[in-house]
Amino acid sequence: MADERDWLKEYRKLKSKLGERLARYCPRCGGKIARIQYGLPTPEALEKAKHRDDIILGGCCVGEEAYRCRKCGAGLDEDMRITIWC
Repeated sequence: MADERDWLKEYRKLKSKLGERLARYCPRCGGKIARIQYGLPTPEALEKAKHRDDIILGGCCVGEEAYRCRKCGAGLDEDMRITIWC
């Protein structure tokens, strides 16, 4: 657990230096992350989500995760902390 915290501190330092470019990648595995969009989607939103890799439809029940890794499935909150391990 301590190793994970050390790595997360370094990740946050790099994130502040590199900005949002680094925030597009999972701190656990380095895979691309996608923003979770909660709520009942319109037919247009469903069609858009099929063709985009930066959005995941989260459904009507809002969870604490704001992002999900497309590679390992980890859920991340707004501060890029892992909230759900898959």
